[in-house]
Amino acid sequence: MGHQLFGTRFATRVDYFAFPRTGSHYLSYLLTGLFDLVFFEIEGQDSAEVASRSDELEPWVLYALKLREDGVPFQPLYLDHTPLGVHQAPDRTGSRTMILIRDPRSTLYSWLRLQGDRLGSPVVDPGRWLDEQWARYQHFYRRALGVRAASPGQTLVLRYEQLVGSVEPLDQICSFLELRPKLRASFVHRLLDFENVVRSDIERTFYRCGPRDSWREAPEFLDWLGTLAGSPFAEFGY
Repeated sequence: MGHQLFGTRFATRVDYFAFPRTGSHYLSYLLTGLFDLVFFEIEGQDSAEVASRSDELEPWVLYALKLREDGVPFQPLYLDHTPLGVHQAPDRTGSRTMILIRDPRSTLYSWLRLQGDRLGSPVVDPGRWLDEQWARYQHFYRRALGVRAASPGQTLVLRYEQLVGSVEPLDQICSFLELRPKLRASFVHRLLDFENVVRSDIERTFYRCGPRDSWREAPEFLDWLGTLAGSPFAEFGY
């Protein structure tokens, strides 16, 4: 690591890429429980809409994520969203990189609902909008898988469904980053179970359905899926 001239500890830096609505908030809360997550300011992160997202979560859970087991040192982790801008297509940066992917059907339907339910701007032509975002998704993750193919030892691809379903991906993250978690991975995973972390006493518009495949109950979205030929999601493992 080299000689340290100032401060008490280096921050571990990892580049991060994720398409909108693939679970970045969930992953960030997992990492907050495991390590000492730090960020620089990002444009737009102080908006009222962004700031209000945590209002839909249980305060006691967010507090518990900041706890630490005895003897575990402070280990700052810098999850860098900015090498190519937030949500931009992944590219090789020379640094360790984590990429988050989610079933494109869940991703696109969640993003479609967000436009009207939370942002107050319902999509006028859902079919056309979905075509455009599906093209963006394909470009994004073809680039992501190309990064992994070029630098497999420097790249960790995480699937949202696996993060939600098992503690094993958290263990993989700890090994990839070579950091000791400040709380047990199994505890953090259980703490962030969807029914634990969301508030049930308010109407939620950001954390609405969790991992449930609500797109299966949306006729208009199912109609759009019917316009796609073959097995278009298999390329990305879905």
